[in-house]
Amino acid sequence: MDALTHIIAGASVAQLPKRDNHVNLNWKVRGFVGATSALFPDIDYLLFFIEPLKFVAYWHRAETHSLVLMPIWAWLLSAIFVKLLKVRTNFSIIFRVCFIALLSHVLLDCLTTFGVQVLAPFSQYKVSWELLFVIDPYFTFLCACSLYLLIVAKQTNYTFIGFILPASYLIAVISLKFYAYKSIELQEDFKSENSKRIKLLPQP
Repeated sequence: MDALTHIIAGASVAQLPKRDNHVNLNWKVRGFVGATSALFPDIDYLLFFIEPLKFVAYWHRAETHSLVLMPIWAWLLSAIFVKLLKVRTNFSIIFRVCFIALLSHVLLDCLTTFGVQVLAPFSQYKVSWELLFVIDPYFTFLCACSLYLLIVAKQTNYTFIGFILPASYLIAVISLKFYAYKSIELQEDFKSENSKRIKLLPQP
């Protein structure tokens, strides 16, 4: 997904970890930590200047997007934020915010056609749900609405409501894709084994 969507999603999920009245970690700090952490996996773009073709084919969306290595990245980011922000908080809360923001990045990239090597460096297997194009203004707008709702509705018992809008959009996309597959299968020209190899990809 594009950087803006990652920033909004990271700032949104950063509001989820349970609040503690004794911890100085308001929604603004959470949003900054979450948005920055959500951008971190794309730091692998620096490798593009070393070998562009290998970057596109093998290096992008690999180790920095790995679920296996995610706890390590979250720990490193947490250590940086604790010293940088000098917030009166314990390490575990910052770690949870960083971890869930990193996870949001990986999940959003899995929605695209390019896929993510979630088990890197142990496997190059890519997870790709092929639901959204890398830039989807409708989805981004709904994520922004979710962030607004999460900030306004500060009661932790109802934070999940903020994610209903983007979740509903994804359900609609899944339904449309399923309907399209079924429509193609009903056509006489595609009633063969070849129809099983048809792929419907999201377009801008």
